[in-house]
Parts: sequence; structure tokens; C-alpha cells
Amino acid sequence: MTKRTKRDWHPNFKKYMKFISEHPNYAGMPFLYKKDGSIRWVVTRNSEAGQARFTKR
Repeated sequence: MTKRTKRDWHPNFKKYMKFISEHPNYAGMPFLYKKDGSIRWVVTRNSEAGQARFTKR
């Protein structure tokens, strides 16, 4: 398995990601944040997070 690279995002991009994740369209989305506080943009459908998001439709 490939080791993940730590991302060093530009401060403006970090603000943009926060703006997107806090938008009302994402309100109530389960598992939006990881334990470390970063945003969980992608989840697999069969994971707990994926199942929770899939059933929210």
C-alpha cells in the first residue's frame, strides 16, 4: 500500500475548504470530519461513513 503524503495546503485553500464544508448544503452530513479535524471528502460506499451518507438521501 502506498504511504500517504502529508499535505501542506496554502492558507487560502484551507479557508476555501472550510467554507465549502460549513456550507448549509453539507449540514448534517455524517462523518464529515476525521478524528484529527481534517475534512473527509471521500468515503467508500461500503464503509460505515459511506453507508451513513448513502442512507441520508
